[in-house]
Amino acid sequence: MIKSLELYFIQNGYLDLPSIGSIKLSMQEAECQDNILHAPQETIVFDPNGDKPTKDFYNFIADRLDISVEQAAVKLDQLIQTFKSKTVATLEIGSLGVIQKQADHYKWTSFYQGVDYYQNLSLAAINTNHTLLDDFDNNNTNKWIKWALALFVLALTLIFYKQL
Repeated sequence: MIKSLELYFIQNGYLDLPSIGSIKLSMQEAECQDNILHAPQETIVFDPNGDKPTKDFYNFIADRLDISVEQAAVKLDQLIQTFKSKTVATLEIGSLGVIQKQADHYKWTSFYQGVDYYQNLSLAAINTNHTLLDDFDNNNTNKWIKWALALFVLALTLIFYKQL
């Protein structure tokens, strides 16, 4: 069940858990300021005032577990009720993070931080008049012609030698 919840989040960017809340992917786009391209910021946040799961969610779970939609709703409800019945409990959502419960308070600890994957970039002007690639191309062209002529002469020599 947990793997299916994790996969649903990955595909949709959110996960609604009935009577607990929602887990959502929060994204802030990259922006450029003072010749620095600031990296995008992505985090997974918990909203205790989340929505109820949709029919699509239950259909997804049912398809993944190869059960009926009603059975998927019952299994999810059992998972949630088991978690909520304890005074202190944790519910790990795969590699996304952990929901911790203490009394009636829920706390989300995310395993994913976009900062680990994105870095700021310094932007600087480049000299477009002359590049190392230009030097490489000129030297390579001259060498290629010399090698082609040498191989051509060698091939002609071998052809004449074989005919003798």
